[in-house]
Amino acid sequence: FTGKPVDGYVANRIVGTMALCAALARGAGRGRVAWLRPAAVGWVPSSARRGLLSALVKTA
Repeated sequence: FTGKPVDGYVANRIVGTMALCAALARGAGRGRVAWLRPAAVGWVPSSARRGLLSALVKTA
């Protein structure tokens, strides 16, 4: 993996909506975003990730 985005593959890029960006900006002043949980940013136990990864690989 080179770290460079590949055209047509959104999975290689950080994609956010305007609502997400606005929420992160609001939370920056308070030091956190209330609704953003660790699982939402990838801090999921390995046992839980195994199921998610296999589902993604099957669809790709």
